[in-house]
Amino acid sequence: MRAPPTRPRIVRDVFDPATRTSLLAEFAPEELGGAHYDDSCGRLTVTDRTSPLLRACLEELVPLARGTFASETLAPTYAFFARYDAATSHLARHKDTNACTYTLDYCLAQRTPWDLWVIDQPYALRENEAIAFYGTAQDHWRGTLSDPETNRVSMIFFHFVEPDHWWFSRGEKYRNTVEHLHSLARRLPHPEHRVFAALLARAATPDEFYRSVAERFVTDDPVAKVFAWVDELCSPDAPPGIALNRTMRRVARAIVDRVPHERIAASLNESRRVPVTSEDVRRAEADLRSSALSMLFP
Repeated sequence: MRAPPTRPRIVRDVFDPATRTSLLAEFAPEELGGAHYDDSCGRLTVTDRTSPLLRACLEELVPLARGTFASETLAPTYAFFARYDAATSHLARHKDTNACTYTLDYCLAQRTPWDLWVIDQPYALRENEAIAFYGTAQDHWRGTLSDPETNRVSMIFFHFVEPDHWWFSRGEKYRNTVEHLHSLARRLPHPEHRVFAALLARAATPDEFYRSVAERFVTDDPVAKVFAWVDELCSPDAPPGIALNRTMRRVARAIVDRVPHERIAASLNESRRVPVTSEDVRRAEADLRSSALSMLFP
């Protein structure tokens, strides 16, 4: 990734009148098809998976994004619409953890400008303007929406990455896993478990994942910390994709500790009536490496 710019940049007159009219018409209704309400920040969202128009606009913006970010190779990943009009509407301070290396936050419609803060500076957009910044490298947030009784802010977020990003290199199955982890990071009740899911979604490699854990929890052994979380999350009501039975947790920890398959099988057979073979362990490892917990395994 290129070094992020010192400051974000405002891009004016993003869409021509015809395209803007089409967007306003599609996202004006109170009830939007394929919409999801995000309780974590008080907004209604629609993704380009259910809106062909969003996808077409994302593709249309590639030349503009390449010129704005000085990258002739960046490629589009995804876009989504968000409507903020509630007393709970806000955006917590964060860096993005999805395929958002390059971000164009576009203001479709508003009654009153609502500051977006990036790197400790507020930016107020006009309609048909966008702010260009590095979503995964630069902190950004919004305060609580002022006057939600009279104000409504409709934004569209367009995202781009370089071709070697995991979005392209690891395929759709992994993208779906990351989306699942992002959802868990918003819904899990325990703060540390939310951090765990967010770090799993954000990391590009296992080394990066464990390094991030070590940086946040400096007094803990990162591997021990991670597997304590795994144990805590493997309750009867554990979230899909995270839950492992006791045997699989033993296999997972042994794989991280680089124990040979034969020794793992022998250890398991000490407490099992049905024998486990090294081939069984090999298949279990393959399942783990293709699961939502894949970043645990170097």
